[in-house]
Amino acid sequence: MARDVSHAVRVRDAPVVVLSLVFDVGTGLTLATSVAPTRRDACVRAFKAALSEDDAPLPPQRPGRVLSAAAHIEDVTSALEDLLTDAEMPVIDEIVPGPDIEDVVDSLVGHMSGRRQPEERPTPDDWQLLMTLALDYYRSEPWTRWSDTDHHDLVVRVDRVAARYVAVVFGKEGIERGLALHPGAVLPDELLTWQPGQPATPAQGTLMCYFDAPSKTPSECAAKAYRYGWPADADSVPVLLVTGPEGVADIGRRDSQHVALGLAAVLGREYGTEAGVTTAGGLDLADGVPGEYTVR
Repeated sequence: MARDVSHAVRVRDAPVVVLSLVFDVGTGLTLATSVAPTRRDACVRAFKAALSEDDAPLPPQRPGRVLSAAAHIEDVTSALEDLLTDAEMPVIDEIVPGPDIEDVVDSLVGHMSGRRQPEERPTPDDWQLLMTLALDYYRSEPWTRWSDTDHHDLVVRVDRVAARYVAVVFGKEGIERGLALHPGAVLPDELLTWQPGQPATPAQGTLMCYFDAPSKTPSECAAKAYRYGWPADADSVPVLLVTGPEGVADIGRRDSQHVALGLAAVLGREYGTEAGVTTAGGLDLADGVPGEYTVR
C-alpha cells in the first residue's frame, strides 16, 4: 500500500513524499512502513524492513504471494526484484484494497500529521453509518433552524452505557457548519460568553463534526468521506475530531457511535419543540450494538 503524504510529512529537497506499508494478509498486522521521495524508493525500504528486521511483529520471511493495488504493481515488482536476487519471485496479484486497509493508512497519516490516534478505531461499518447520517444532517441544513445559542441536553446510550452532552448546532452565524457535542450537562463558562472572533477552547472530550471545503480538508479525511459514500460533487466534506489533552485527535469507535447518535437526535428533533420537551429515539449501530438517545 502506498500513498502520497506530502501534506503531512516534509523531507528536505523532496516536494513529494510517499508512505508505503506492508501488511501480513493472514493477520492484518503492519509488518513495515517507510517514507521516501518516490513510490519505488518507499516500496524498496518497506519491503527491505519486512524481509529483514527482527523487531517486526512477525518473524521475517520471504513471501510466497504478494497482493498489490494495480497502480503500485510496477513499483512493487521492481522493488522485490532488487531485493530477492537469490530467490524465486513471489506471485504478485492485483487487488482493490479494502476499506479496513485504507483506514489503517488514514490512521498512520493522521498520526504523522500530529493527531493522537484512538486505541480502538471505528470499523468500516461504523464509518458507513456515520457518513450516512452526516450526509443526512448536511442536506437537512439544521443550522438554518437552530442557532449556537440553542443548547440541546443530550443523553446517548450505547449498549445501555450512558453519556451526557450539550449538543450545539453551529453554522447559522456564518461560521463553519456542523455539530459539537460538549461533554457534561452545561457548557463551560468561556463558551457561554463566547463571541465571534474570540478564541474558544472546548473541553476535553468534545466531539466535533464539521463541514469544510475539500481543498481545506486533510486529504485522508476527504478520502475517507468519499470512500464511504460522500458525493464527489459536494461543496463540503465532513471532518470528525475529538479534543484531547494535546489538542484535537481522531475519533475512536465509541466516539463515532456517540456522534452518530447525536446526529440522529438533532435530525429527529422537530424544529420549534420547546426547551424541556424530550425527544427520544433509537439507532441500530454497527455489529448490532443497540443505541438510544434522548434530547431536550
